Amino acid sequence: HIDRDGRYRVSMLFDRAGWESGHESLWVRQSRPFAGDTYGLHLPLLAGTEVAIGFEHGNPDRPYIAGVLHDSSRADHVTIRNYRRNVLRTPSNNKLRLDDTRGQEHIKLSTEYGGKSQLNLGHLVDGERQPRGEGFELRTDSWGAIRARKGLFISADGQAAAQGQQKDMQAALGNLNQAREQMAEISGDAQKATANPADLRAQIALLEQQLQELKKSVLLLSAPDGVALTSGGHLQLSATQNLVATAGNNADVSVMKNLFIGVGNALSVFVRRLGIRLIANQGPVQLQAQNDLMELLARREISIVSTEDEIKI
Repeated sequence: HIDRDGRYRVSMLFDRAGWESGHESLWVRQSRPFAGDTYGLHLPLLAGTEVAIGFEHGNPDRPYIAGVLHDSSRADHVTIRNYRRNVLRTPSNNKLRLDDTRGQEHIKLSTEYGGKSQLNLGHLVDGERQPRGEGFELRTDSWGAIRARKGLFISADGQAAAQGQQKDMQAALGNLNQAREQMAEISGDAQKATANPADLRAQIALLEQQLQELKKSVLLLSAPDGVALTSGGHLQLSATQNLVATAGNNADVSVMKNLFIGVGNALSVFVRRLGIRLIANQGPVQLQAQNDLMELLARREISIVSTEDEIKI
């Protein structure tokens, strides 16, 4: 039994009187390593727990719970078999475990609710203490969410021995700046060729006014050796403003069935070198200007060839 002040009733082994359950003693305080006004460390005791009793200044009328003991029916969860582990485990198997085994140090925070939810750090092991990885793992059999109101930076860029600043994103910003320069170079050539240029101002504003130092509520992902997104179902990329994609080498898009590209205003395709090839292996090719002119312009000859039939103009 526990009261509103966090005190307990204790059944004294030397007291042979048959007290009614819950009235074996006056309310008794428990000694704890940390306590204060609405703060402290309190791990509630369950009925039947064996305790050691002390007396304030040796006064038998002022007992307190000096400690809590394991016994033969409630075995200790740390023994010679796992004495390098520092374990806090509750009756419902909520667990905090800190393993000090040299070369295999790890921390585990776990709860059984919703199947199992865990945070594992360091040398990861299974229930049989067999290695199953290293680093960190945050997992759950239920739902999960990561939220950061001021912005979130997820990076695979190295930061040795936890040195450097929390928002050190020089590698990511360097890649984005390089992409911006490549886009500016090609966009300038496109504009000279009378093609519509890229919206560089939006790209610069995103980088300098939002992504740098997480000035806005943005999400920045960075990895030095690659990023992959895959889905067994649908995969959607959506932006209420601009969608920017750049590649320093090739860009490949493969669609096994239909590809739809819908543009509200203008479509501009610019190629600096080596030309454009549009090939339909089967089925017709149609180019239509339904309500305006169609222009074909070439510096050299224009060839129209039908390999097996006539040409109609």
